[in-house]
Amino acid sequence: MARLADRQVWDKQYAKYLSKLDKEKPVIAAGDFNVAHTPIDLAHPDNNHRSAGFTDEEREGFTHILSKGFIDTFRHLNGDVEGKYTWWAQRVKTSKIKSSVVVHAYTIVLAIQEPVVGGSLEPRSSRPA
Repeated sequence: MARLADRQVWDKQYAKYLSKLDKEKPVIAAGDFNVAHTPIDLAHPDNNHRSAGFTDEEREGFTHILSKGFIDTFRHLNGDVEGKYTWWAQRVKTSKIKSSVVVHAYTIVLAIQEPVVGGSLEPRSSRPA
């Protein structure tokens, strides 16, 4: 939380960079955005408000990126469905206690969203061996 102000500057600059790049070519921004954008992106949003990754400022930063014409591909593909996550803590058996989070890893420009047809992640415990 000590670097929240830096994060806010980065979010704005990154959105500006992606917008500029998008004018030159289609853009897929992939990586760990370290933000749970909406309450359904956390198993326990009420317990995590103001926690790193779920501050109002970080969520606004992600909203700003999306406002530049990008989409959240996870929510685009899965809808606003509770219980769908992209990350599970490995220290505890979170798949059993439902303590998970969507850490948005991909945004994609609207112009190329149509080819996005699938993508999901499951906790290790539910994956085939």
